[in-house]
Amino acid sequence: MDLILTWTNIIQKNGKRVFAWAFEGEWEYERIPKCNEITLEYPKESGELWTFPEIDQAIMMNAKEAKKKLRAEQKPLIDRLLTYLTEQDIKTNH
Repeated sequence: MDLILTWTNIIQKNGKRVFAWAFEGEWEYERIPKCNEITLEYPKESGELWTFPEIDQAIMMNAKEAKKKLRAEQKPLIDRLLTYLTEQDIKTNH
């Protein structure tokens, strides 16, 4: 698996910065990337802390399908990837 792009990110309306990466190659079905964990109080104001992975699912799909699933402020991540691939003359299935 060759990494293509790691630099792009956006800031969502809630202030969270989302980083995106892309690669060329095959992705093992239902494989979840290694990720950081976050600790939250749950339920709110209960005093109980729970730790969750930041990524709980990874699905491979084409750009058109991805844009349907993303939040509006995340869609530029797909556009930046498609622009990069076009500039590098890399063929896509979007």
